Amino acid sequence: MFTDERQAIKVTLRDGSRLFFTIPRTLRGKAKAEAIEAAVELAERLARRPYSV
Repeated sequence: MFTDERQAIKVTLRDGSRLFFTIPRTLRGKAKAEAIEAAVELAERLARRPYSV
């Protein structure tokens, strides 16, 4: 599904829906933590927006 250069991050929201983000596998330490934090913040913002299927 993903190439070896990227790592998938799965964020599960309170309503049970899931979002997947990818980050470069080369990120380490603080940079990786910041990328994960940004993915979670984006998921939370998207969850607050009204949407339709």
